[in-house]
Amino acid sequence: MIPNCIGYGYVSPRKMQTEIKTGQKAPTNDFAQRMLDWGKQNEEAAILQTIHQYNQFTNDKWKYVKTGIVYHPKLEDRLGATPDAVMTNGHEFINVEVKCPYYLAQQAPAEIKEMTKYDMLENNKYNWVIQAIAQMDCLPLEKTVFGVWTPHKTWIMELPAASDEFLNIWDELMQFDWKLKNNIEIKNWRKNAELQNALDTYMQKKINYLVD
Repeated sequence: MIPNCIGYGYVSPRKMQTEIKTGQKAPTNDFAQRMLDWGKQNEEAAILQTIHQYNQFTNDKWKYVKTGIVYHPKLEDRLGATPDAVMTNGHEFINVEVKCPYYLAQQAPAEIKEMTKYDMLENNKYNWVIQAIAQMDCLPLEKTVFGVWTPHKTWIMELPAASDEFLNIWDELMQFDWKLKNNIEIKNWRKNAELQNALDTYMQKKINYLVD
């Protein structure tokens, strides 16, 4: 069974099937490679800027450490997380997840400044928000500081751990999400109505969109 490593990046079913059958890494198209390279080049700067801004908000001295892969305590053969970092102030630990969207790097500073944190998360909730929730469930930690970095501006938000109701839905779906036979079938959990409703509630009531 292959764990779905939240934080490692999405791998399409077709690409994964190719890699399993051939034993070789499938090629990445040029645009996708540019996005990957952009993220790798700027991840460290994004982490540092996110923590710097969070220190300003909290008037604290948070520092971070890198982590490796962490497997889910109940779904270890199906779900794991590779957080960008975990930060600590000496007595508390918080998950850190950063994004360096390539498409934002191509926009003018004035256009970027008009974008809201809610819009960014709403447009990416099935990837970014689910990722942070799953990471906290794996670690386990009660909070994520989420940063969206650009050369012109960085937005940061606090995402709390999800409710037990949400996690029960998520865990149940993940029990059947990955099936390894002659090929791979992925259940489209994004279309699950219960998960959609729980995620919308989380977006509206739980996230702390820290004031710029």
